[in-house]
Parts: sequence; C-alpha cells; structure tokens
Amino acid sequence: MWQQNAALVLQTLIVTAAFAALFTSLATTRADRREAAAQAQLRWELDLLVRLSVNLEKPDSLDVAESRRLAAERGALLNALGPGRLPLSWDEYRGETLAQAAAFNDRAANNPEAKWRRCANEVVLELDRTRRDGTAGIVRRDQA
Repeated sequence: MWQQNAALVLQTLIVTAAFAALFTSLATTRADRREAAAQAQLRWELDLLVRLSVNLEKPDSLDVAESRRLAAERGALLNALGPGRLPLSWDEYRGETLAQAAAFNDRAANNPEAKWRRCANEVVLELDRTRRDGTAGIVRRDQA
C-alpha cells in the first residue's frame, strides 16, 4: 500500500515538474520572440537610416533623371521612417504632416490631376498605420 502511495506521489511530482518546465519554456519563448522582433526592427531601421544618409550625402546630380531618382528614394526612405524620427529632414524634403496628407486626400478625392499626390500620400499614411499596428501587434501577442 505504501508503495502505491509513494508511486502516486512520485508521479505527481514528475507531472508538476513537467508543467513547470513547460510554463518556463513558454515564458522564455515569448521573451525570445519579443527580443527577436526588437532586433529585427532595429536592423531594418538602421538599414533605412544608412541608405538615407548615403542619399543625403550625394551631391545634386546634373542628370535630371538621376536627380529625380535620388529625390524619390529620399522621400521613400523618409516615408518608411516617419516624421517623428527625423523631423528636420521630414520638414525639408516632405513638408507636410500626416494629418495634412490625409486632409489633402479628402479634399482632392475627385481631382484627377492630383491623383499621383493622393497615391503618394496614401502610401505614407499606410506606412504609418502599419508601423503603429505592427508594434502594437508585437506587444499584444506577447501579453497574451
């Protein structure tokens, strides 16, 4: 009889230890995912910043096509980083706030001549939304 009780106690201890290991593993995995996401975000932002730095350090080109390409790349990099990260560069090269871009799109909704600008603003606004939602999504998944 005492052997059965001892076996039952031993089985209970083993199961308890297994659950403890499982919960520890889940907590570690969650922390690892959060750290990996933060590292990936950092690498992505550093890549964008280096590319923008190279773009800004290039002298203006006399070739109109090259000058336009550099300006488009500069705008795209600034759009990806957002106005909060580089406010001086944003003001110099983009000029309008996200609220102004949204307001322009609302005002010019039926203006076919402003379609290219509305499309550009739409991308800027979606990048901002994705950046905010992506960061919030990482936090929400880790808190679950």
